[in-house]
Amino acid sequence: MTSKQVTKKYKSNRIKKLPEYLFKDQVNHLIDTAYKIKTRSKYRAPHIVLSIELGYYGGLRISESISLKKKNFEIDGKKQFLRFFGKGNKERIVPITNTPLSSHLSFMFHNLKDDDFFLLGVTRKTAGKWIKLAGQLSGIDKKITSHTLRHSYGRALALGGVPMNRIAILMGHEDINTTWIYQKLGVEDSDYNLEEIL
Repeated sequence: MTSKQVTKKYKSNRIKKLPEYLFKDQVNHLIDTAYKIKTRSKYRAPHIVLSIELGYYGGLRISESISLKKKNFEIDGKKQFLRFFGKGNKERIVPITNTPLSSHLSFMFHNLKDDDFFLLGVTRKTAGKWIKLAGQLSGIDKKITSHTLRHSYGRALALGGVPMNRIAILMGHEDINTTWIYQKLGVEDSDYNLEEIL
C-alpha cells in the first residue's frame, strides 16, 4: 500500500463531526454582545455586528463579506439583495429583504460611494478575530467563527423548507452534496412525530 493510499484510508476512517451552528436567539445575543464591545473607534462595534449579520443573514464567507461594496447592494422596489462574485469568481445573488442585515446596509448605503467597501479597511484576519471575540464575550458555550454563522444560515434555510438545490445556489456550493449536511443539522427541530412513525 502506497503512502497516498494510507492517507486516503486514514481520512475515510476519521469521525466526521457535524458542523457547529447557532440558534436564532443565540445569534441575537451574539449581536447584542457585539454592540456592547468597547473599542477606540465608534465604527468598530457596528462593523463587528455587520460581520456577524453578513454571515448569518446572507450566508457569506468572511472573504466575501470584507469584499462587499455599496454597488453590490441592490434595491428593486421593496426587494433588497446582494449581487457579488464569490468563491471561484462566480456571481451570486442573495436576497436579504426584511432582515436586520438589510436595515443595516440601507442605513450605511447613503453615506458611501459605489466603490466604497461596507467593511472599509477590515481584513479577513481582523473580521475573524472580531467574531471570535464576540463569541467569547457572549458566554455561548460554542466555538463561534465566521463559518459557524454560515452553517447557521444554511441550517435555517433547510428548516424553512428551502429546497437543497436552492440552498446550494444561495451559498455558492459547487457540489450539492456539501449542502445536504444542513438537512442533518435540523433533526432536533423536526416536526416529525416519531411515536407515530415508529
